Amino acid sequence: MMVKIKWLFVLYALVYSNAWAQTPTDSSKVVVFEEKMPEYPGGQEAMYAYLNKNIKYPKADFNKKISGKVIVQFVIDTSGYVTDSKVIKSVSTTIDEEALRVINGMPQWKPGTQQGKEVKVKFTMPVNFSLQENSYNEAEIIGLIVGGLLGTALGIWLYSLL
Repeated sequence: MMVKIKWLFVLYALVYSNAWAQTPTDSSKVVVFEEKMPEYPGGQEAMYAYLNKNIKYPKADFNKKISGKVIVQFVIDTSGYVTDSKVIKSVSTTIDEEALRVINGMPQWKPGTQQGKEVKVKFTMPVNFSLQENSYNEAEIIGLIVGGLLGTALGIWLYSLL
C-alpha cells in the first residue's frame, strides 16, 4: 500500500511539473519577467544617443528654468514597436509631451521572448530634462579669450601678407 502511495505521489509530481513547464505564453499579456529582454537597435548607448539627439527642451520651460525627471512607462509589443506609453511622474505638461513624443518615435526594437515566443514587455524609463549652465572655470575662460585674441591676431597678420 505504501509503495502505491509513493508512486501516485511521484506520478502526480511529474504531471503537475510537466503541465506547469508547458504552459503556453499568451502573446496578448504583458510580461514583467522575461527570458530575453527587448533590444534597442544598436544597444543602450544607441538609445541614449537617440534620446539626446531628438529631445528638444520646450522653450517656455527652459526660460522659466523648469527641469526635472519625467518617468515614462511603455510597452514593447511582439513586433518590437513602442505602445501604450504614458507618463508616470510628471514635470510639466510640455516637458511630459516632449518625453512622450520622443519615446513614441523610437525605431522598432527586437522584441523580448518568453519560452521561445515573442512577448510584450513593459518598461519604465526616466527621461531627464536638466538645465546646464556654462560650467567653465576661470582658467578655461581666460584660455578661450586668449585663444580668440591670438586667432584674431594671426588672421589679421595672414591677411596683411596677401
